[in-house]
Amino acid sequence: MIPDWTEQREALQSWLVSNPRLLIGCDFDGTLSPLVAHADDARLPDAMRAAMQRLMAQPGVAFAVISGRSIADLRQRVDVPGVWYAGNHGLERESPDGSTVLAPGAEEATPAMRAVLAQLAEVLARYPGVWIEDKGLSSSVHFRLAAEESYDEVEALVKSVVQDVPELKVRPAKLIWEILPAIDLRGGQCVRLRQGDYAQETVFSDQPAEMARRWAAEGAPRLHLVDLDGAKAGRPINIDAVRAIVEAVEIPCELGGGLRDDAAVELMLDDVGIDRVIIGTQALKEPEWFRGLVRRYPGHIALGLDARDGMVATAGWLDVSHTSALSLAEQFQGEPLAAVIYTNIANDGMMQGIDRATLADLEQLCERDLPVIASGGVTTLDDIAALLAIHRRQPRLIGAIVGRAIYEGTVQVAAAVALTQR
Repeated sequence: MIPDWTEQREALQSWLVSNPRLLIGCDFDGTLSPLVAHADDARLPDAMRAAMQRLMAQPGVAFAVISGRSIADLRQRVDVPGVWYAGNHGLERESPDGSTVLAPGAEEATPAMRAVLAQLAEVLARYPGVWIEDKGLSSSVHFRLAAEESYDEVEALVKSVVQDVPELKVRPAKLIWEILPAIDLRGGQCVRLRQGDYAQETVFSDQPAEMARRWAAEGAPRLHLVDLDGAKAGRPINIDAVRAIVEAVEIPCELGGGLRDDAAVELMLDDVGIDRVIIGTQALKEPEWFRGLVRRYPGHIALGLDARDGMVATAGWLDVSHTSALSLAEQFQGEPLAAVIYTNIANDGMMQGIDRATLADLEQLCERDLPVIASGGVTTLDDIAALLAIHRRQPRLIGAIVGRAIYEGTVQVAAAVALTQR
């Protein structure tokens, strides 16, 4: 709940760019800090804090943390001198010198906020798992940990309490969970394989950029691209097709396949415009190189964790190592990874759903405090619902990649995205 007069975007933008310097602005939860089940448990990883400090040490660089949390809360969790803060959804702002600015009328609405919170505390007490985060100038009602069947009732109760209070307004939050349509590239075409077998290929389009536009138009927040030729060759091959996709859509794209040295990673991130790259083979073969890359590009490097019978598969799934998928992932706990993308190869492209063993593997990865994306096996919306059920217990499961199902029509991208926003 926030005051009704808080359309502060222009004022916030003007304040943040008031000095002619490079501004890096980041959200806290889910960007600087891993998502957790309870907001009180959020923390800033040491590696992320070190990355912030390195950036801020560069001439002319300013760093801002922009969040729905209160500035007092943010300051305690971030604990980095020299940071600019915008808290409470822009209602309060603080410069590195400690000077503060409040949105017009913010303090005047506080009595109304206090009265509403008292009423909500009473009516919501009967819902286990629901809790109210009092942030001073605004408040959040959290019901992720409550029984799913109570969600609509809790939301309706909050709106009914606030609707007659002119100073306040309810703004629904969205689930932080992504549906990523997959575009696998081979010979410049959009294809799908079965269990990673290059001999079992189905061509779905010879215009991958058009497929990208279609998935973006249906509401996909991000695209998952794979250079199958590159994965086999050990270097990027479908560069022109990847570039065409990036230029065709306004949503971020991630890419895996054949990215095994600095030059390939720099090409994709700095030249082609890929938002994050996925590395599997070299993370296994050269873990220290991979660790250094993650620290150099925090939030832009994902670990591709492809498993066959629990063991890591490499080189486009053509080889199987003697390293378990879980043990490889554990090597990078605490690093600022964008995600761990976990694929059970046995499920990939088979249109048979996600099995219980894969769901258990995903939960184990989440328990290691790693941001996890599920890949392989999504066949219907029921599979996505099963993953969302895990997400409510384990917020570190942050999305799912959907491949053959969207091409064969058993999953509609728009319907899948809508399911994540209930």
